[in-house]
Formats: sequence, structure tokens, C-alpha cells
Amino acid sequence: MQINGFHGDMHSPSVGLRQGCRLSATLFGLFLDGLHHHLQVSVPYAGIKIQHTRLTDMEYADDVFLLAHCPSHLQALITALADYCQELHMQVSIAKTKVMIIGDDTQTIFTCMNQPLEQVESFKYLGLPFHQSGHIAHLITPKLNKAAASWAIVQQKHTQLQCSDTVCLKFRLFQSILAPAFHYGCPVWGMHSPTDSAANNIRKQLEQKYMLYLKRLCGVPSTTSHAVVLAEYKRVV
Repeated sequence: MQINGFHGDMHSPSVGLRQGCRLSATLFGLFLDGLHHHLQVSVPYAGIKIQHTRLTDMEYADDVFLLAHCPSHLQALITALADYCQELHMQVSIAKTKVMIIGDDTQTIFTCMNQPLEQVESFKYLGLPFHQSGHIAHLITPKLNKAAASWAIVQQKHTQLQCSDTVCLKFRLFQSILAPAFHYGCPVWGMHSPTDSAANNIRKQLEQKYMLYLKRLCGVPSTTSHAVVLAEYKRVV
């Protein structure tokens, strides 16, 4: 072992790390770091094409997201993932592993380590619910609810600070608390084609609610021009 530059005796650990230990994420990251390369090499034909990039997997903390355009390729990725984890003495949680096929409700059997995986119609990933239909209209209600909750927090924080009722302070609270609630997940609903009516409807509703909160902060009527309010917001923040 080496601590602060001092080399001690060899030691074989017999217990893991405590939950929440900062070292846990680092150690897990070291083990998971080679997964992407392993999948790219082991299953070179799998993944989805985004422009000129072949995307097979996405990772966040201890969550792994595999992508393929056909069942056989996805099964190959699952098998490669299981082999990688087994080699490093890690274990895939079968109970937490789900399969979702977008645009097709056909039931296909997928397995991991010879155990069947559950195929679902919807799945929540990083707080965003995805549906096999590919539609995104269901995202609007949760986002508006979160925005309303964040608005209440802005009002509460402003009261707790016991500061003068300044637009500048409220704008800064808005930028730190409320704006992220609107922006979270924008790559999902914000990148859809302009001809996608569902995406356009979501963008329109979120924009209207976003501007309504800004106008409330300014203490101006809801009929005030968006451009005027945004200009003031940009000037202050």
C-alpha cells in the first residue's frame, strides 16, 4: 500500500468500501473504463450510426445503456457486456436490466448469462421516461410539474434570504434553480425535427411556461413582449 508517498507492506483487502465512499466511484470507473473499447472491438457491426459515429453504449455512474438497430446485434452486445463483467469479477444485475424496442412491440427473447431479460414498453433512464413508441408527448407533464416545484423553491429561497425584493436576486435564483428544470433532457425533446408536431408542442408549452415565470419575477403583465423580458434577463444575469 502507498499512502502519502509512503510505501507499506502488501495487504489483501477482505472487505469492500463503505456506501458513499468517494473512492467507490473512482474504482468502479477504472473497471468500467475499458467497456466501450471492448464492445467496439468484440461487436464491430453493432450499434447505431449518428452521422459518422457508431454508438454502441452510453454509461452514467453504474448504469450502462446498449444500443442496436436489430435484435441479434443487441443480443451480441449484451453477451459482450456480460463477458467483460465476468472477466473483471463484476456482476450484471439481471433484475434491473431491461430491454426496450422502439417502434416495434414484437416480443423477442433476450438473455444475459443464460437468464431471460424482461422486455418493457417504457423505461426511465436518468429521470427521463422513454416509450417504445418513440413518442415524447408524455414528457411534458413531468417537466411542468418539476418546473412548478422549482418555482416554489425559488420563492422559498428568496424569502429565507430575507433580502430586499430585487429582480436581480430573483433572476439569479431563477437561473440556478428553475432554469435547469426546464433545460434537463433537452437533447431528447429539443433535437427532434421541426416537422415533429409532438416535439413542437412540447417546445411551445415549455417556452410559454418559462416566459410566464420570468414575467412574474419581473412583475410585468403576461402580455409583455418576450424579447423585452429576455433582454432584461440577459442584462442582469
